Amino acid sequence: MKFFSLSVVILLLLAQPIHASPCQYTVNTTTFKDVQKLYERGTDNFITDSLEIRNITTADTYGSFEVYNSFDVPVSIHLTFDYGYAVFAGPRQRLTMDINMTIPEKSFQTIQIGPNKTIWARFAFYNETMKYAFQDNNETYQKYETVTIINEKCKTCLGKPCLDDGAACSTHAECGGRYCVENRCNDELACYGLDCGCPEDEIQCPANNLCVPRNALELGEEPTCSPLECKTNYSNSSTGECAISPETLEAEENARIEAANERNRVFFMFGMILIAIAILYFLMQEFQRRKQESELEKRERKRAGQ
Repeated sequence: MKFFSLSVVILLLLAQPIHASPCQYTVNTTTFKDVQKLYERGTDNFITDSLEIRNITTADTYGSFEVYNSFDVPVSIHLTFDYGYAVFAGPRQRLTMDINMTIPEKSFQTIQIGPNKTIWARFAFYNETMKYAFQDNNETYQKYETVTIINEKCKTCLGKPCLDDGAACSTHAECGGRYCVENRCNDELACYGLDCGCPEDEIQCPANNLCVPRNALELGEEPTCSPLECKTNYSNSSTGECAISPETLEAEENARIEAANERNRVFFMFGMILIAIAILYFLMQEFQRRKQESELEKRERKRAGQ
């Protein structure tokens, strides 16, 4: 690892840092810390609140690192850190090192442990223990200042991080946006992206907040949000109940009238046929009567001629 930021930097943060959170819905907490800062004597110009430790190197029997000063003035510090090693196959030893040093401007100091300890093995630095504090010298002075630290963290819902918009949910209380609509979180009482994902046998309400069954309600039942819930696809505007549309009623009335007219036409034709049959029957009867009378007259004339 070429560069290493000291754990002490956590204590030496710049004023008002904000830590990013992966959550969509977050809350901020504010804390105050005393931070050690370094200033130039005579001008009181701020220099820094942290130094860089770099080039950490470890081998089996030794280790080293550099403390780098990138500034135009010498910097004095008190440095502490832990390191460990084992003697051959024996138990691991852990020691603490305390060092006072002044690092020249734009330069570095090298700290090395070993390598003349040939009996050592498995040498290692405990990097998390590397800490330092600024000290005064002829060109710089240090002082502590209180800074505000803003930490951003995930908002919690039901004891867990709140769900982002669009995430699957079962209750409003799980969602950072406060609403669970058709099992997806949102920041308004509507389906996420205005798409409820309704199946084919359901319809999406005009308010984009609900899926309801399509063509399921009988006459007189009241739909939740759309006339398309009715089997007739129509609801009465005054009562809100499923009903037959005026167009359908008009069509049915026209069909009824047409059927009645058709029946009347059939009855009329049937009557005309009956009348025609009656007239034909009467004419046939009259023809037979006259024929019989003609034959009687012929027989009478024949007898009279004899």
